[in-house]
Amino acid sequence: MRRNLEKLFSPKSIAVVGASSDLQRLGGRPIYLHLAYGFEGPIYPINPNRDEIGGLKCYPDVASLPETPDFVLINVPRDGVLPALRQCAERKVPTVAIMTSGFREVGEEGAALEAELVRLARESGMRILGPNCMGIVHVRSKLMATFTIAIRDDNPLRPGPVAIVTQSGALGACMISAFQDRGSGLSAMVSLGNESDVDFPACVDYLLDDPDTRVICAYLESIKDGPRLRAAAERALEVGKPIVLLRGGSTAAGAQAAMSHTAAMTTPTDVFDAFARQFGIEVCDSFDGLVETVEFLAASGKGGGTRLGILSFSGGAGSMAADRAQNAGFSVPPLAGVTQRKLREALSEYAAVVNPVDLVSLMVSRKDGGALTAAGDAVLADPGIDAVCLVMGVYHHVGEEMAALLRDLFERSEKPLALCWLTGPRGPIDSLRQNGIPVFEDIVRAVDALAAHRRFGEVRERSGKAGRSSGDEGRRAQAREILKNAGAGPDGALPPEACQALADLYGLSRPREVIADSPEAAARAGEEMGAPVALKVLSAEVVHKTEAGGVAVGLSGGEEIRRAAQDMLARVPGARLLVQQMVSGGVELLAGVTHDPAFGPCVTAGIGGVLVEVLNDLARRLPPFDADEGARMLGELRGAGLFGAFRGRPP
Repeated sequence: MRRNLEKLFSPKSIAVVGASSDLQRLGGRPIYLHLAYGFEGPIYPINPNRDEIGGLKCYPDVASLPETPDFVLINVPRDGVLPALRQCAERKVPTVAIMTSGFREVGEEGAALEAELVRLARESGMRILGPNCMGIVHVRSKLMATFTIAIRDDNPLRPGPVAIVTQSGALGACMISAFQDRGSGLSAMVSLGNESDVDFPACVDYLLDDPDTRVICAYLESIKDGPRLRAAAERALEVGKPIVLLRGGSTAAGAQAAMSHTAAMTTPTDVFDAFARQFGIEVCDSFDGLVETVEFLAASGKGGGTRLGILSFSGGAGSMAADRAQNAGFSVPPLAGVTQRKLREALSEYAAVVNPVDLVSLMVSRKDGGALTAAGDAVLADPGIDAVCLVMGVYHHVGEEMAALLRDLFERSEKPLALCWLTGPRGPIDSLRQNGIPVFEDIVRAVDALAAHRRFGEVRERSGKAGRSSGDEGRRAQAREILKNAGAGPDGALPPEACQALADLYGLSRPREVIADSPEAAARAGEEMGAPVALKVLSAEVVHKTEAGGVAVGLSGGEEIRRAAQDMLARVPGARLLVQQMVSGGVELLAGVTHDPAFGPCVTAGIGGVLVEVLNDLARRLPPFDADEGARMLGELRGAGLFGAFRGRPP
């Protein structure tokens, strides 16, 4: 997966095809940025109409360069891209980024041209980023192969722990600007464009080995290769580097917008969400939430758990934090007795010290800061607390003092600590961020970031313990033979005989059932089973049997079964009939496997019956997974309470 990407991210020499003498135009900015950031290798502007650009000798084409560069950036009109790429192939250039648009995203003609680019690259062994991309930045190697104006002179890009991988160049520019303004810094930025060759999994996989990257921040619309993305996510868990992303194209309108700018075929949201949950990828629903979550994960170490301690300048804000915490899977347990005594000594006699802790106008009546430090230390030291959310508000009159106290608490804390400062003074908040201390300005986002930290730790721990069963090869071979001989109906479903054979092969208990070809055969089968029985129509043309009048339940006696069978066959001529023994006292559960175009097999379970599509109470996982993961899957269902004992029913 990492083949040849070293020279994409860390080239020793670069060339810019379509270089402009105006260093602030698209073809000029890469030259300007490389000079400004001190790229240490040769820079070769290519423009047949210029002798020099930016003080550098200019060349008419790739063929005339004095050496083969590690990396070529192409930014010429579409008709000039293929000739330039041919010269790159002839010179055996290892990596190329194509900024030019007008390829697959605009229709068949562009798609054919893009296919020719890929063919040429495959033949020569060259790697292509793009086309239709904003380029690539790698801060440590001083690579600035981009035209984005998000890299500004008034606030130079600083190295940091965050790598951006984006399928939207414009959103990538916004991410650069956001992390730059907040002082987080970047390790890299990759704009993928049409992903004709170098794609999302390849870049993620490379950055997992990058020593300067701790968190990968992403915008993702489409998935070309689900298994490779899954492999990258599994490696991210192994090395302990979270992937946090925004997802576009999750609705019909969003998918259409994605197609219009990158020709991206999107993956269904429910399948992608199942994949992300299973493999520790955090999906945010807002841009601010993305940036703040990434900052928090980059600055926070290991640890975590479900027991959250809350300190708040306001009882109301504490209540809001507790509500969000419970919705995010935290408990807010009472603090230990010794902790409450320490809090009572440090705080006002009116302060609530159970959890959430109400700081009651701290820093208004007592400005020395000692009480806040003592309260924070007490809750952080509580053995029954795994993580802490500290909410402050306003405090402009002691902004610098407050910032110093918060910084001290964060740096000393051995537990995850989310600092939230509502409507606080801009200068002190910015100062904290510039010094690597993440600050939230919204309670919900603060708690959600703590939850993201906890989830990544939980999934990582599970992934390290999960067993990999080798399975029963003999039984697996039999199952494959059943599938091979069965074929699938027009709707993709297996015929009932194959389903029955698979259930029996794997020891799944099921009611007695017989497939009948006539009303008389159905009546005889029902009488042999004993009342009551259910009768169902079997036809590849009928997916929803109830709507077609193809289900009858509670039948007893051969004549009743025969009449119901005749009625069904009149509705669906040529069908067969399934006679089933009726059972009672259980919970109806849907369980099945579908094939997702990106990820392959996907297991779905849900509360079943005729209401399954109305309730949409489903959980999904990508196989293989173990029994513990299956139990967690069922526990996610809103109707999971039906599996337990209630109203006198056994579990």
